[in-house]
Amino acid sequence: MGVEASALPPSVRPYAGRITDVDSHEQVPAQLWVETFGEAMRPFAEVKLAQPHANGNHPNVEGYAGDTIALTRENVWTNKGCIAPGAVDVRRRLEVMDLMQIRRQLMFPTAAGIYGMLVYTAPEGTGMWRVFGDASRDMGRRMMAAGNEWMVAQARISDRVRPVANLYGESVEELTANARALVGQGIRALMISASLPPGGVSPADNALDPFYAMLAEAKVALTMHVGGEQMLFRSTVWTDAQAFDGFKVNEEMSGDPLRLSTMHLAAQSFVSALVLGGVFERHPELRVGVVEYGAHFIGPLAPMLDM
Repeated sequence: MGVEASALPPSVRPYAGRITDVDSHEQVPAQLWVETFGEAMRPFAEVKLAQPHANGNHPNVEGYAGDTIALTRENVWTNKGCIAPGAVDVRRRLEVMDLMQIRRQLMFPTAAGIYGMLVYTAPEGTGMWRVFGDASRDMGRRMMAAGNEWMVAQARISDRVRPVANLYGESVEELTANARALVGQGIRALMISASLPPGGVSPADNALDPFYAMLAEAKVALTMHVGGEQMLFRSTVWTDAQAFDGFKVNEEMSGDPLRLSTMHLAAQSFVSALVLGGVFERHPELRVGVVEYGAHFIGPLAPMLDM
């Protein structure tokens, strides 16, 4: 006798969707950061909890009652950020994916991940460095490590939701060891800063060949996501002008025209190094994703690479 699909747990329920979503996020609100990720998040949580909930992406959700909003089509399609259905609870997210006809999705880390990367890569005198000073580098590493631990746990829930873990390392050896440990724990995609030389070397350096070979063999994607470009200019003065005031700011980026027209340059430089350095010839199965930077630069980039 058959079993009704609705009676099955979401992790094994059949699904009709065919969409592959390559840019979803966890959106744990700041009220739960210490409880969810541990003490590594407390300093950053205190900063965010002191800020008002300015828009749907801000993590300070006063009176947060949990991932309990009804799973209706209206709620699924209109609610964003921390209050969206499945923003925190991956098991509920599977039901959201059913409603949205999504087969699988990459789930990028926001709370400890994007924020951790922003703290870790903050150039001296800019961004989060202004808040945490010389402690930023170590604090960012601890935030990302805490986020990775949570992401590994989520990866065990369902193959349909593929958490993306932060990847960092001061040397090629550390970078490779961190990647190997995460892959061994079931992580299928890694996020690296587009503006920070991986392991302190060029993305094209042959020293990274064992690292790329490992990712290719495991079919693990190396991704760059918006928010990882801030080391490119090493200064925020470029956008400190009256003409760029007042534009929408969310937790990953400013929406001012200068930022929007230049933020892809870090990812473009990284990809250019991979292509011109022969990395894809040496590792044809390597999967690289450039996420939320737009695709407008790919067309013009092709003739530039040909030159």
